[in-house]
Amino acid sequence: MVPIPPLREMAGIEVASDDMHQHAVVTTVRCEKPHGSAARQAFIDGRPLAFLPLTVEGDDHYCSIVWSTTAKHATELSELPREALGQALGEAFGHRLGDVTVCDKAHRFPLVQRHARHYVQPHFALVGTLPTAFIH
Repeated sequence: MVPIPPLREMAGIEVASDDMHQHAVVTTVRCEKPHGSAARQAFIDGRPLAFLPLTVEGDDHYCSIVWSTTAKHATELSELPREALGQALGEAFGHRLGDVTVCDKAHRFPLVQRHARHYVQPHFALVGTLPTAFIH
């Protein structure tokens, strides 16, 4: 199967990319307290740590974690054993959702901002979040 290029690419609209000088660490966790379908975020040294609600088989104690941080810190976090990472997440988040158990391997990705060089051309317009995107 041949991949279909994004519409922006098919329309010939160029994109500028900027390195955000940050990496994201992502994983799935189970928290001691239920999330109540609410996303939560804390800022550690000006960088966000987000607990995004997931429901697994009716259980609302699961969250997807996204921690934006330096490349060095992201490497350190992603190489921690699961138990140590859970402790680090719980402490950084002030235990707002209680103890944190890491369910999956942590992955890290560089954060890059992509921005369309122009938004409109004949018979085509980029709207909503299409002109800009954070890729991780």
